[in-house]
Amino acid sequence: MISVAVIGGGASGMAFAVALKQKRPDIEVTVFEKNPKVLKKILVTGNGRCNILNFDAVAENYFEACEFVRPAVEKYAPKKTEAIFRDMGLLLMSEQEGRAYPISQTAASVVCVLSSAAERAGVKVFTDTPVKSIKKSQGRFVINNDKSFDFAVIACGGAAAPKQGTDGSSFELFKALGIRVTELSPALTGICVKDMPFSLKGLRQYCKCTVFSNEKEYVETGEVQFNDYGLSGIPIMQLSRFIGKGKATATLDCLPSLTKNEITAFLQSHKFREPSGDVLCGILPRALANFVLRECNVKKDEPFASLSSDKALQIASAIKSLKFSVTGVRGFDFAQVTHGGAALSEFDNNTLEAKKVKHLYAVGEALNVDGPCGGYNLGWAWSSAFLAAESVLKEL
Repeated sequence: MISVAVIGGGASGMAFAVALKQKRPDIEVTVFEKNPKVLKKILVTGNGRCNILNFDAVAENYFEACEFVRPAVEKYAPKKTEAIFRDMGLLLMSEQEGRAYPISQTAASVVCVLSSAAERAGVKVFTDTPVKSIKKSQGRFVINNDKSFDFAVIACGGAAAPKQGTDGSSFELFKALGIRVTELSPALTGICVKDMPFSLKGLRQYCKCTVFSNEKEYVETGEVQFNDYGLSGIPIMQLSRFIGKGKATATLDCLPSLTKNEITAFLQSHKFREPSGDVLCGILPRALANFVLRECNVKKDEPFASLSSDKALQIASAIKSLKFSVTGVRGFDFAQVTHGGAALSEFDNNTLEAKKVKHLYAVGEALNVDGPCGGYNLGWAWSSAFLAAESVLKEL
């Protein structure tokens, strides 16, 4: 009997196993999962709701990996993936910006449906079974110096969120088979800044965010969260993958809907003798208003009418351009995905089979593919899993 080993019982591994076994019930498909249960990481995605995919996803969303992912993302586009899940028994709903969630609004539904589909199909699942070694001997893959298989699929994720089981140790499996692994770094995480003011902790503000790193500029807009270590929120998380090892800065436009001249005109129209802090509270949260004034060497109780026109312009400039010195990003413990992984040049993007190791496949975050927030990374997990399953079927 033809046998297939799936290393990793997360999203991509379970989706691959189900897709393959449903089409070929006569073959043996075995999933090896290091955690006590499969799909553990799914339960914490989307704040427990599971942002399962993004209906607007296209290859261009995947940064420098866009051409590599194109065959999978276009062949198994979001609507096709939705139909596959519908056939399994899971209904989805769409929210703003193309984000898709289970209609039940709980990630547990995804776990239940995938697990049930695997059980119905006859997929063998071994939990509490980490794969510590893999080698190819006489045309077969030997797992943990014990069982051997005709095909192997590495689907054990990256290095982000190690508490969920993805600690990056699986990349040693690629290296054991002669597959190059790129440098790894956390992505979709917070940004650490130097001397973060404690007074801003807990504040949320809609901002235009600009990061300058490695002589390049990157821009995102959305709600920024101020924390004791620095900055977070969706726009900051989107920008975190671009923070290099050299000098970097993060600049916030705290009122992106207004120009600097419009802010200046508003401030100068207040000729009455109110404290400066009270005047700015008409356009900014008090904590942020007081911080801006300190940056401009203005006391919060200083009468605003006593300030010069140049000082009003300086305050407006600070509101439009609050600059922070970036010291790095939060580690893998706090990251949603990994930037880096098995080198894409090692794999055929039309099949996801390794070029140098026949019958070896890789899917999901194990590959050097990452996307933005909003369901793109899970979307890649499904698309890559379904393409790899299709490719294995053609080899049988």
